[in-house]
Amino acid sequence: MNRVLSWLVLIVSVLILQAHPAHCEEESAAIYEEEGARLFLSKSYEGAIKQFNLAYRLDPKPQYLFNIGQSYRKLGLAAEATEYYQRYLHDEKKIDPTIYADLTTYIDQYYVSQEKGSSRPRVSAEAAEPAPLLAAEEAADAEELIAQYVRDYRAGNQAVANEIMDQMKQVLASRRDPILIYHIANGFDQVRRRRDALEYYRRFVAIETADPRLRRRAFERIALLTPAPPGQKYLWPSLALAIPGLAGVLTGVGLFVQSDNNFQQFTSESDEQKKRDLRDKGTGLSIGSTAAYAAGGALLAGAGVFAIVALKKGIRQKNEEQKTTPRATPKRTLTGSLAPLPGGFGLSFGGNY
Repeated sequence: MNRVLSWLVLIVSVLILQAHPAHCEEESAAIYEEEGARLFLSKSYEGAIKQFNLAYRLDPKPQYLFNIGQSYRKLGLAAEATEYYQRYLHDEKKIDPTIYADLTTYIDQYYVSQEKGSSRPRVSAEAAEPAPLLAAEEAADAEELIAQYVRDYRAGNQAVANEIMDQMKQVLASRRDPILIYHIANGFDQVRRRRDALEYYRRFVAIETADPRLRRRAFERIALLTPAPPGQKYLWPSLALAIPGLAGVLTGVGLFVQSDNNFQQFTSESDEQKKRDLRDKGTGLSIGSTAAYAAGGALLAGAGVFAIVALKKGIRQKNEEQKTTPRATPKRTLTGSLAPLPGGFGLSFGGNY
C-alpha cells in the first residue's frame, strides 16, 4: 500500500512540474540574468558568462548573447566575444544604431587582426563599450530613483535632487539602456525642466529598439514641449493685412474696368447732357480705383514685411523626424517688385524656400 502511494505521489509531482514549465523557466532565467549582471558589475566576468549562459538555455533571448559577448570582451577574449556578437546581430531584429556600429567595428577589427596573423588578439579591459542592459529589478530601481528625484525637487531639496539625477546620468554613461533615457526625460518633464526633458525625449525616440509604447508617449511629449517657431506670432498680422489688401487691389481692378466701360460710352455718346453725366461718373470711378489700388498695395506691403520677419525668425522650422536625417539647408530668398495692372501698379512677392 505504501509503495502504491509513493508511486502516486511521484506521478502527481511530475504532472505538476509539466503543467507549469514556462513559468518556472522564465522565473529562473530572470534570476540568472540578474545574478549575471551583478557579477559583471563586480568584474567577475567568468561567473557572469556562466549565469548568462544558464539564462539563455532557459529563455534564448538575444540580449543574453550580447551580455556574454560583453563579458568575453572584458576578459580580452576577442574570438569568443566576436562569436557571440555575431550570434546577437543575427538573432536581434531591432538593434540600437550605436550598439550596431560598435559591434560591427569590433568584429571587423578582429578579422583584420586575424589576417595579419594574430591567433587571438587581446583587447584592453578598460575599452569603452555598451554594458549589459538593465535587469528588471534594476529598471524598477531606476524608476523609483526618478520618483524620488521629483519628490525632492518639488519639496525644494535641490541639492539632493541634483545628486540623484547625477547618479542616474552616471549609470546611463555605463549602461546604455533606452529605459534609463526615458526615465530621465520623464523626471525632467515632471518638474517642468522643458529643455532638459526635450533633449532626453529626443535621444530616446532616436533609438529604434526602444519600447514602442514609450516611444509614442515620448513623441507626444515632444510635440507638446516643443516651443512654437519664433516667427509664428507674425503670421496672423500678415494674414490680417493680406486679405483686405488683396480685396483692395481686386476692387481697384473692378473699378478700373467700370471706368474703362464708362469712357467707351463717353466717346460714343453725342448727347451733351449724357456726356457730362458719364464724365462725372468716370471721374468718381477713376478716383475710387486709384484709392483702392493705393490702400490695397499698402496693406499687401505691410503683409509682406510681416511675412519676411516670420521667415527670418524660423517659421519653416523642421519637424522632429526631419531633424534626425541630415539634409542640406536650402537657400531662402525673397524678392519684391511692382507689376503694372489696369489703372495702376501692384506689389508682388516671390522667391525660393
